Amino acid sequence: MRCADSSMDDSVIAQAIDDIILGRAQILVATTVVETGLNIPQLRGVIVTNGDRFGVSQLHQIRGRLAREGGDGWFWVYLPNPVGHKTMERLQAVVSTCEGFELSRLDMSIRGAGDLSAQGNRQHGASDNLIYNRSVPSGLLDEMFEHLAVLT
Repeated sequence: MRCADSSMDDSVIAQAIDDIILGRAQILVATTVVETGLNIPQLRGVIVTNGDRFGVSQLHQIRGRLAREGGDGWFWVYLPNPVGHKTMERLQAVVSTCEGFELSRLDMSIRGAGDLSAQGNRQHGASDNLIYNRSVPSGLLDEMFEHLAVLT
């Protein structure tokens, strides 16, 4: 087993990751340092603890490290404490699809688009401004997704 987190010396992190990649270690305990483009060919299982503290895209990126060169991969999210309805809905979105675009759409439908106007500073929640500095009815978004689905 090797450990790696962002507070460690870079050479120690590199050695831990090399040990996993080269098969000298079977388990890596790490922070989200493993999220950023790391390719571990034989990675078959990931357990995320306190998964409710992660965003949808972050969980999707971590899950994307699995079985990158084929085979099966298993992704578990451990929730040691009860979570609210909105959090469970967000986590269920991750379970429901592996498609990044669809996951983004689900996340935005759960959390809202936020305020994208020039004066806006809210990163989530209801907003009528789906296009930068322009007021657009939020119902138009579903119609746009329908048109995109037809094109793909």
